[in-house]
Parts: sequence; structure tokens; C-alpha cells
Amino acid sequence: MVRTYQSKKPGSRGYVTYSEETLEKCLEAVRSGKLSQRKAAQQFNIARSTIQNKVKGTHSRPIGRGCVFSEEEEKLFTARIITMCDWGFPIGFMDLRMLISSYLKKQRRVEIRFKENVPGDDWVRGFIKRNKLANRLASNIKRSRAQISKEALERYFNHLKNELEGVPASNIWNYDETNLTDDPGKKKFIMRRGTKYPERVMNHSKVGISIMFCGNADGQMLDPYTVYKAKNMYPAWMQGGPPNARYGYSDSGWFEERSFEDWFFSLALPRLRRLDGKKVLIGDNLSSHLSVKVIEACKANDISFICLYPNGTHLLQPLDVSYFAPLKKAWKHVLGKWKLTPEGRQQGTLNKKQYPRLLAKLIAILASENGPENLKSGFRKCGLVPFEPEQVYKSLPSTASNELEPTEALDSSLLEALKELRGNNAELPKTKKVSKKNRLHLSPGRSVSLVEIPVATSTPQPIPSGVDSPKSSKEPKSKTKKTRGRKKNTVLNTVPDFATSTPQPIPSGADSPKSSKDTKSKTKKTRGRKKKDTVKNTVPDSNLVNHKSQDYVIVEYEGSSFPGQIISVDDNDGAVVYRVSCMQKYAGGKGWVWPEIADIEEYQEVKSTMSLW
Repeated sequence: MVRTYQSKKPGSRGYVTYSEETLEKCLEAVRSGKLSQRKAAQQFNIARSTIQNKVKGTHSRPIGRGCVFSEEEEKLFTARIITMCDWGFPIGFMDLRMLISSYLKKQRRVEIRFKENVPGDDWVRGFIKRNKLANRLASNIKRSRAQISKEALERYFNHLKNELEGVPASNIWNYDETNLTDDPGKKKFIMRRGTKYPERVMNHSKVGISIMFCGNADGQMLDPYTVYKAKNMYPAWMQGGPPNARYGYSDSGWFEERSFEDWFFSLALPRLRRLDGKKVLIGDNLSSHLSVKVIEACKANDISFICLYPNGTHLLQPLDVSYFAPLKKAWKHVLGKWKLTPEGRQQGTLNKKQYPRLLAKLIAILASENGPENLKSGFRKCGLVPFEPEQVYKSLPSTASNELEPTEALDSSLLEALKELRGNNAELPKTKKVSKKNRLHLSPGRSVSLVEIPVATSTPQPIPSGVDSPKSSKEPKSKTKKTRGRKKNTVLNTVPDFATSTPQPIPSGADSPKSSKDTKSKTKKTRGRKKKDTVKNTVPDSNLVNHKSQDYVIVEYEGSSFPGQIISVDDNDGAVVYRVSCMQKYAGGKGWVWPEIADIEEYQEVKSTMSLW
């Protein structure tokens, strides 16, 4: 490669006007004695001082100031970056800058070329170029996908090897559905410098249409099968589409079991029947794909129906690996061109009448460009045709990191941290589900804050002495209950803080229980029999005595007994009304606990006072 420049600044250093090959020929002639340095300089048009320096081995270093870090240090950083990327935790520009800054701090070094000892983006770009790295977009995968191990994939490929043995590439098929959205995507445009929020006027929506694709390892595709989200079907939704394409509909717009069965018997099975020998049909293990009718038809027609390894479609499904990405790119191009037409500018969203014509253009683009080659490369990348599981193992976290010395690649602590981050979900703390029993009954338009609803302790407590065990071992359902003698406000139940014995008033803005007229009387059912009258809160038969606030009592509701504590005692036109905070059965079935959101009801009768356990 000849490095020549047309101009230079006055007084600057001369530019190189010769190639590396010419310099090597010149040095060989001088070293062999065929030419002197002076004659070689004249013949090859190279400065004599350059020839002299090259022969003596001086000035062998690159021109310019040296790098901040040595070659060994940059190899250390590169190994860290590659290992973290292999384990699914790649680092960006800012992460690398902080990593370098932390390294300098541990080494107690101050680099004057870095501002505040933190390298800039220019240094990061140079580092990427020197060490032959790449700066690319990374897709997100779920933790369940990242947990796939090499041992699990080896078991999968051992079973798959027997199924694929002796089957030609034209008989190995892969099916999968995707959706074509009404979004042409973002694109770069030329605009005024300093524009922070550039915009382009183009209609788009979140509409998506499900479509099934199926292809074999020989690059051949079946006709597409589209599922609309609709209640009915119209001929206009099929006009202008690809020849022999089929269309269906469902309430959800997704492929349900009946849609999958219709696709299989109308498109897949007729094509597979025409093939000689054993056939293999590979797809994911969605419940809608596991149809008894499809499996029986496959068995009757010498078709092996194979499900992919769970959560492994990003590694094992050829359509996902190499076909759908260029398909979506081509679809955005087709959709964007249509939206610039007069008809597309008038439509606020992609309509079903225009979709078949756009689909026909998409299929034509895929057939004329690299569609067949992309499909073949997908089967090759997934280790199917030819059968090479090592192609898939390359995408797993590199095991070479365990064999490298800490001084050369990665400290053991960082490697252990990466293993923990990528580890099994069973090792992670489980999130406690919110109990629907403790829901708040708020009327529309009302609001509530957390301070208005103090949470009672949820520590399991033993059954108080003298308390009868409830008849039902199951947790009582939380329902809006009726009070004896008068209606009760169910808009908001407030509970006092049990750390103190002073009852708290109803929050500001809440309606008084007496003035509430929203609660409607409904007939409730008990377990095992029906009640004709409205259920009322009662207590077990006992000698009734006078009770006061903070007494522990037992109440009965729908045939079950519950312990509780009297919050307040009210006088309702001469009738005593007790407001009781009830407990609930512990999840393990032993003991009682206070619910997170207090369950407060009103009773006119309660059992005799109990002592605190």
C-alpha cells in the first residue's frame, strides 16, 4: 500500500512517498552489498537517513507519543471486556472509562493526559481500534435464557442426532411465527446542527399482524399464513397478496391451537407429503403448537415432530437466528415507502385491505435477495445442517476464562461475580405476591396514601388460650361484609397502629360511615348451603358481657370463627357496636397472624373477654 499525500504545511515533516515493499527491496539491496546507501537512496527515492536508521535498527518505534498503558496492560483490559461480554454483561464507553480510572487508582498512578484521571471517549475509540474490538448494539435476553448450560444442550443434541441421521437437507423444516408491526422504524436524516429532538411526520401505531413462516435447510420456504385480530373475515383482506398464501383470524390475533392446526393441515402437511423418506419438523414448545391432531398426523406420515429446548430459541431456531432480522428490515423499508404514498399518508394505521399487497412485495424482496442464503446459514449456525453442535456452543459463555491466569485475564472474584449474576433463578430471593384478600375498597375518583393505612404486624402468633379452632382450615376470602343493624362504609378501612392502644380517626376527606350510601346489599353464599337473608356478623353463643376497647374476642363469620381485637366501642341509637380487627389463618395452617391490611368489621355482639396470650 502506497502512502502518499498531496500537500503539507510549510516547515512540517516530510511525508512518506514509498510503499513498505519498496523499502524492503531497498534494505535487502543495501544489506546484500549490491548497492550503497547513497545509490539505493537515488534508485528507490528514499532518504539516505531513513535507510541508515533502518539498517542500524534505530528509530524503530512508531512515530508519535507512546500509549498510556503497555501492551500487557491493554491485553488485560481486553480480556476483562471479552469475558464480561461472553457472560452476558457487556460494558460500554462509560463503563470502560470507569474501569480504567479504578485501575489507575489502585496502581496509585496519575495520568496527566486524562482529565481527573478518567480517559475520554477519544482514548476509548483508539483502544477499541488497537485491540481489534467492536462497538455494537446488544439485544436483551431473559435470565431464563441465559441459564442454558452446555451440558443441557449436549443432551438435546444427542437426542437430535438420532432424529436427523440420514435425513436430507430438503426434508428438515423449521417453523415459527412472528409479527409485522405498523412502525417503519427510525432513520438518520440531515438537519441543522444543534437540533435536539428531530421529528419526521409519518403515521404509525402499535398494530401488529401475526404471520407464520416455515423453511427448510435447502433454502425453500412455504407460503405465509397470516392471522388477523378480528371477529369475521372479508375477501378484501386477501386480495393482492402472495399466491397460495392463506389467511385466518382469532380473537387475540395470536396463533391459537385451531390456527396452528389449520396451518399444518392446509400448508405444511401437503408439502411434506410430496417429499420422499423421513421428514423432520422443528419448532418451539408453545402450548398452542402441541396439538394431538398434528402429532398423530405426523406419526402417520413419517414426520418427526421435534420441540426445541426450552428458552433456547435464540440459539437453536434457524428462523430466529438469521432469517427474521433481515425480514423485519425489509418490512420496514416496504412499509415506509407505502406511508409516503398519498394513500399511506391518509391512513392513520396499517389497514387489513392494504396488508396483502405489502406482504407480496416483502416476499418478492426476500426471494430475490439473500433470503435462501440467510435461511441456510441459520440451519448451519444452529448446528443442524451440517450437524455441528459446536456452532451453538460458541455462543455460550466462554469456558476459557476459567483456564486463564488472573494476571493475564481476569481476577477470580470478578469471574465468580459474573457466574452469580448469570446464575439460576432458584438461587434468587422470591418476590412475595400481593394477597388479593387485603385489597382496598376505594370508590372511583378517591385516593389514598400509605400513612392513612398503617400496616399491622404479620408475625405468626399462637392461638389464644380458650379460643376455639376455626372449622375451616382455609383462609377466609376478603369480601365486603354487611353489619348488623346498619350499613357500613366500605370505601376505606382504617386500622390503628398496634404499637399504641389509641384508636385513630377516619382519614381526612373520607365519608362518615353513617353518611355512606354507596354500599349495596347483596346476598352472599356460604360454603355448602345458601342463605336467603343477608349474612350478618354474629358470634358463638355465650354469656354476653360488657366489653371495652383493646379486649381480645372471638367473632364468627360465614360459619367460621376468627380471633380479633376490639378497636372501639360505639353507641348507635342505644345499641352497642364493636369495631373488631380480625386475624387470618397463617399460610402454613398453624397459628394466626395479623393481615398486612387490617380487616376491620362491626359487630353488635362479641364473646367474653380473653386475656392477652
